Amino acid sequence: MNPIKGVKLEMHTLQDPPEWRFVAGRRVRVRKPSPNIFNRDMRAEVATTDKLGYTFFNKSPFNIFPYLFYFDPLTFSILKCYSPESTEKEAPLPASRADGGDPPKVVIGYNAGDNAFMMEGTPGDVGILKVLLSTENLQMDWIEQSPITATRGMVMERPPENFL
Repeated sequence: MNPIKGVKLEMHTLQDPPEWRFVAGRRVRVRKPSPNIFNRDMRAEVATTDKLGYTFFNKSPFNIFPYLFYFDPLTFSILKCYSPESTEKEAPLPASRADGGDPPKVVIGYNAGDNAFMMEGTPGDVGILKVLLSTENLQMDWIEQSPITATRGMVMERPPENFL
């Protein structure tokens, strides 16, 4: 089986500001996602004011280490949107459950302390998301690249200090 066929990526616009919820007995701020905004061709149109989050799903029988990068074709910059911690031994996206329950998932940008993403630029600008999947943890920090030309693209919005 091709493990790539079992892994799905969704992109969501996120509620802003985040709302308060109780998670595991703690009150935390959570950004509520929209339905998946990728179309069948894995394309999406977003506004420069939209905050974006991503979800990986794994329906494959393989333990997966997912990586998500944003490539800006105008500035030639590369931003790491998600990668597992370099010390992680267990795959953040475990193999699909044998009981047929909900597939394992990794969410990016939704929870307290996570970075949400926003597009910069003008309407009509294009950016490219690149997904890399591995069955082992790779050191991918080297792939990030600063802009070579005018600044625009995707930026991380760090939560404020008093986010919780």
